Amino acid sequence: FEDAAVAAKILGITLTSRGEFQGDPVPMCGVPHHAAKSYIVKLVKSGLKVAICEQVEDPKASKGIVKREVVRVVTSGSLLEEDEIDTKENLYIAAIAAGKEGYGLAYADLSTGEFKITEITEWDTLLDEIGRIGPRELLVLERDGLEAALSSVSLHIEVLGNDDYVPSTGADLVKEQLGVSSLEGFGCASMSRGLEAAGALVYYLKEIQKGSPAHIKEISVYHLGQSMFLDEATRTHLELLKTMRRGTQKGSLIYVLDKTLTPMGARLLRKWISYPLLEPDPIEERLSAVSFLKDSPLLRQDIRDELKDIYDLERLNSRIALGRTNPRDLIALKISAKRLPIVKTLISETPSTLLSHLSSSLDCLEDIVALIEEAIKDDAPSVMKEGGIIKEGYNKDLDRLIELSRGGKAWIARFGAQEQERTGISSLKVGYNKVFGYYIEVSKPNLHLVPDYYIRKQTLANAERFITPELKDVEEEILGAEQKRIALEHQLFEQIRRKVASEHQRIKATAEIIAQIDTLCSLAEVAALNSYVRPRIGNDLQITILEGRHPVVEQTAKDEQFV
Repeated sequence: FEDAAVAAKILGITLTSRGEFQGDPVPMCGVPHHAAKSYIVKLVKSGLKVAICEQVEDPKASKGIVKREVVRVVTSGSLLEEDEIDTKENLYIAAIAAGKEGYGLAYADLSTGEFKITEITEWDTLLDEIGRIGPRELLVLERDGLEAALSSVSLHIEVLGNDDYVPSTGADLVKEQLGVSSLEGFGCASMSRGLEAAGALVYYLKEIQKGSPAHIKEISVYHLGQSMFLDEATRTHLELLKTMRRGTQKGSLIYVLDKTLTPMGARLLRKWISYPLLEPDPIEERLSAVSFLKDSPLLRQDIRDELKDIYDLERLNSRIALGRTNPRDLIALKISAKRLPIVKTLISETPSTLLSHLSSSLDCLEDIVALIEEAIKDDAPSVMKEGGIIKEGYNKDLDRLIELSRGGKAWIARFGAQEQERTGISSLKVGYNKVFGYYIEVSKPNLHLVPDYYIRKQTLANAERFITPELKDVEEEILGAEQKRIALEHQLFEQIRRKVASEHQRIKATAEIIAQIDTLCSLAEVAALNSYVRPRIGNDLQITILEGRHPVVEQTAKDEQFV
């Protein structure tokens, strides 16, 4: 029962008790259901896990206690509440597995669907890479006994017990998650240590989600030699993502370079800074794109005008695929996708091979836009409880229920006017509440005018409420239509969500392209604002800087000359 005491202290709420256990009062605490999200976030940010338990059957169809189950477990790496997470940072969960020749490392972001795997020989290099990734949670295997060695790492460490996860099943778990019979196509079939780590990650995600994360359907192999290796000391002293003194972005390199307009672009920029390119060709390709955008201010502004209306496609996609979405998410997806054809056209005819490739690869998701446009109301509520989600004309059965509901309400209005005339009570009114249903309300001074066929239903301080057999019959028709309408809207919304979720890989690919376009535009914007000059890349090992300026210092000390 100590959970109640811990939660009450963290949340600053009253600790009460209910009943007894072995002679002692049972401690309890609670929060309003409608405000649960903010309390969950506070508990998770305090380093705790929160189990979400919900009813899993219709209370009306249940005999006795309604069945409840834990439907997911919220952790620091699986917090998907869009209002409560930093949109510019990834929420990585990482896993490591030890072997005779080194270590396997895998990490994933449940909020975006990213899933990566690598193998590393040296322990210190592994620690540096974990620091560069910056996971919210780190999974280790009880078999490996690494907890003591990781004591200096300021991360939440989760140990997977030998009885919970069997490392030899890692490859099979990954194949099952990706829906494939072989991992050859992903390039990781021979990475035994890496697959042990990746399997641990899949196992953990399934445990906390109480099911397979449907949007994670591919895994990317990467090797440390593909980018410049930056150890922890280098990253810290260069102040790439945060300052040494205060640990804030302001005063760091990313603070100067980040002019991105989409969350996907902001997250990609962090990766580009953390994983610098090594090969001349991709460096030149990226520089050419930035240089062209820098020298095309009108085009750059047109692109950025479209980008600013694009929501976080990666996280929208994940919430839709995981079934943790609402109508507003689909509307946000539609609004974002409507900007895509314009972006595609704007970058289609450029001398940059990178921009041209991004344009030709950009899927504008027209069929998804058409589906949402046809089905979901633009002003649909964020909460589905009362319906009001699906457009009229989308489903004939729903249209009939809506018409019946409207017709019943019109009848109620006519009935009220009729009863006023019949009884001579001008103040008579017909009302409704969820407890008593429809009623006729008559003030006490007019009670002597009430007909005999009125049936008293409720007594108030200044009035009486009545029903009639006719009103009761119509009430059943109206409420029956309303309940059926809401149930059908929920069913239709779920069908639409599933259709959109089935295209999650297309949406993910589109989000990745938009992230690249946004990041390139951001760098071009900064280059134009600060008069940066394109470097020339050679094949020798020399570096020559003429009239160099420090990008961070010149922004923080604008009135002083820095050499």
